[in-house]
Amino acid sequence: MNRLIDIDGAYGEGGGQIVRTALFLSLITGKPFRAFNIRKGRSKPGLKPQHLNILKALRKLSGSQIRGDRLGSLEITFHPGEFYGGNLEIDFRTAGSITLFFQSILPASLFASRDVSLTVIGGTDVPMSMTMEYFRRVLLPSIEKFAQGLELRVIKRGFYPRGGGKVVLKVQPKLSRAKFANFESFREALRNEVGRISRAHLGRILKVSIYSLASEHLRGKRVAHRQAMAAERILSKLNVPVDTKLEYARTFSPGSAITVWAESDNGLIIGADSLGKPGKRSEDVGSEAADQLMSELNAHVTADKHLQDNLIPFIGRVGGEILVKEVTQHTKTNIWVTELFLGKRFKIDRRGNLYRISAD
Repeated sequence: MNRLIDIDGAYGEGGGQIVRTALFLSLITGKPFRAFNIRKGRSKPGLKPQHLNILKALRKLSGSQIRGDRLGSLEITFHPGEFYGGNLEIDFRTAGSITLFFQSILPASLFASRDVSLTVIGGTDVPMSMTMEYFRRVLLPSIEKFAQGLELRVIKRGFYPRGGGKVVLKVQPKLSRAKFANFESFREALRNEVGRISRAHLGRILKVSIYSLASEHLRGKRVAHRQAMAAERILSKLNVPVDTKLEYARTFSPGSAITVWAESDNGLIIGADSLGKPGKRSEDVGSEAADQLMSELNAHVTADKHLQDNLIPFIGRVGGEILVKEVTQHTKTNIWVTELFLGKRFKIDRRGNLYRISAD
């Protein structure tokens, strides 16, 4: 029987990301863990409803055993079981982030024993998480090679505080972890099947896309239009085609968001996003996202600040490299958690004005 890995949940930022990453790595490696001091330094420490939703999903989709999964708990023990897959429908009944939920369940779903279908009701574009379009347009394409098929369907948008958005994510696995006797044989097969995550050079930017979203409540103020126009003024400086899409959606709560992304001839996608909020000008929402993207592109990064930490557990398994402008705290934390399960893997070194994060 594998020894429990002890994980101090107060490490780094001390956020819930530590538990989310540990759950995925535990399921893939077969190593159980105990996480303590979960979110200890936060104003409301312990497990939040969003973490309980993830654990509830894992109970239904896998044969894992969990102790301590209750609201406010500072400690959980997780003994991983086979990730069977199957269908799951869950209603957060709040504006809880659907993208954060997907970021936690998707990595394990890629290696499930059968197809996975997740239908989730909650917040599609809410604070402290990536927008749904960023998840769809930037994150999913960056890891799609690990799956036989990925499909995302947004049925309804949901903003803070009422949520009510509805999204369906379907995953057709390429390799099932359960078919391999141990992690090392699985890892070797995975490397042979998909190769490394090679993001050594950004390449030449071919086009830029803008997706500007606002609730129907805000159509009269032309919020989606104004966000997009502000972003277009900045991104037009790249002298490449700019594809702009606007959406006014019927939502329970008013809100807005914008997502911008650039595609290169090396097949890489770099993105940025921004959310509207009361008192924030629509023009500022658009320019904030565009400025962020321009900053990343001008530095010639190969993974933006949202994407880099999400790629770390995958790079840890199959090897690879990314170039980033700064190593975010989320990324440092994910490296730390990943190495608890996989051993020392990562190197960080300077490449001019950038940092190269790599693993063999």
